[in-house]
Amino acid sequence: MVYQTISGVALRLKANLQPQTYYGLQIKDSEEAIQYLKLLTAHRNKQSVDETSIPVKSLYQALRLIPGLIHIEDFQQEFLAYSPQTINSRYISAIINYWIELEFPDKPTNKKKQGITADEREEAKSFFSEDNLIWSPKTVLYSSNFNTHSNGTANLINDDFILLSYIIAAELTKPENTFTIDGQPLKFYRTTSSRFQPIELISWNPIRATIEETIYYYSIVLTIKVKTVPHQSYPEIHIKPSIRRWLSFPNSKLSHSHSSNAYILAELQWGKEVNPNNFSKCFVSYPIKKYKQTVNKKIQWIPDWENKNRITQLLTELNLLSTTPQEILSNPVNYFQNNSNDKNCVGVVFKEGMTPQHQVGKGLPSLNVQNLFAQINKINFVKNHFETISYQRENCSYSGQSKQYFDLAKPKRSFDEPIVKQKAETEKEFENRKKRFIETQETELRKCKRKKRESETEYQLRKQQLIEKQQEELKKLKLKPEETDEEFGIKLDNFKV
Repeated sequence: MVYQTISGVALRLKANLQPQTYYGLQIKDSEEAIQYLKLLTAHRNKQSVDETSIPVKSLYQALRLIPGLIHIEDFQQEFLAYSPQTINSRYISAIINYWIELEFPDKPTNKKKQGITADEREEAKSFFSEDNLIWSPKTVLYSSNFNTHSNGTANLINDDFILLSYIIAAELTKPENTFTIDGQPLKFYRTTSSRFQPIELISWNPIRATIEETIYYYSIVLTIKVKTVPHQSYPEIHIKPSIRRWLSFPNSKLSHSHSSNAYILAELQWGKEVNPNNFSKCFVSYPIKKYKQTVNKKIQWIPDWENKNRITQLLTELNLLSTTPQEILSNPVNYFQNNSNDKNCVGVVFKEGMTPQHQVGKGLPSLNVQNLFAQINKINFVKNHFETISYQRENCSYSGQSKQYFDLAKPKRSFDEPIVKQKAETEKEFENRKKRFIETQETELRKCKRKKRESETEYQLRKQQLIEKQQEELKKLKLKPEETDEEFGIKLDNFKV
């Protein structure tokens, strides 16, 4: 079946909407505050001030714990954060103070950095006292008329339209908004994303999928992004669904080659003062990675928070996290609900290379996508402020011919070459193969060098383990027997396919 209308959720503002008042959080003497934080960061990192940038990513994640904030900027902007109503500055000051304590400690865990004194930290905190954090009204213009570049493309610099995508995210995740996919109810929650990344909403609790009598867990993710189209005078908001798979089995193992992300659905018990509009709580994400440790003279790979992540320290300080990555990986499903020792839910993302494998596919069926989009369009805020853009399929043909001809690589074996049964390996052939195998092992052993942060004991232990492994592999090397009729038949069938 060919769909004549391509109906992804692409939204544009309706015409003649009334402006609305929001509130932006300003820092009094912000230039002095920024300069002082840069000095502290430069001192901590042993850098010049010109080479230094303030570690705003961890601050962004920390402020995300306050659900009443719909959007968080950085220090360089006019407003640090936005909210439909003012939020008691005492709580925002408290979060920033926690962040200063954790980012600028007396004794950093990283040996390349140096400590910051208590007096210096107190000086930094003074810039973010309750009296220095001021809410100012900000009028959001729901205007369908936009400034354009010379080619007619919408120009969104300093435009309120970018803020609207964050307002949509807050509205879609309100506790009263529930969606349904395949008969299963879904609620979406916001998660942290940096200023230059699209917004993500994650469905929770995870959806159960039973495949061959085994249960796997996954969530639906909605990515919200503002886009401009060349030569088009208005911007669009695109909502794209995808699948996020969670580790679903006891004793799950991370990949050695890359880290994963753990998502915690955090909720501060600070009442209505930090959430006057009853927005949903938010996910904060933090990476988990395997680290090499020597235990009883044996090298082991232990999962831990990557680089002693600041957000995990903050969550621990606020009594929102009391578990370790090892405990989570021992039985990930136990942490999907908040009935464990933690006060919040935790999910660890499955990535290729982890074990056991996850059998849920990465895509979402078209029927489910259309159903979900229809429900999104019925949300009052979306229905009242936006209209859906439908893209029409157009048939086109191209009669041109490439000016360059490509000579593709020929197959290594001709299809006319007969397929013969493999004979048994001779002693001479085996000796030659064994010689090449030993040469490969010797090269691998020569490349085994001591690493920068590795002690001599750790290096010798790792080298000895490699030698033992090579010896075992060499013992298993045997003459290849003649190919059986069954094996030859399988090879012939595979060639026919």
